[in-house]
Amino acid sequence: MTEDHGGKRKGAGRPALTEGQKTRSITVTLPERDIAFLEQAGGGNRSEGVRRAIKALREREIHALA
Repeated sequence: MTEDHGGKRKGAGRPALTEGQKTRSITVTLPERDIAFLEQAGGGNRSEGVRRAIKALREREIHALA
């Protein structure tokens, strides 16, 4: 009898956030107001808020170098 769930298989698991790039989980300690800001920036998702903030900083840095 073959089971159809569990184990490694093509297409299983959460899709990658960034194609071809590894991700890693970290712990960050922040004041409550910064956490609230990141939640708002990420539409309720703190991790997405952090990704958006980093993207904005990188874009600002690129424009400053131009």
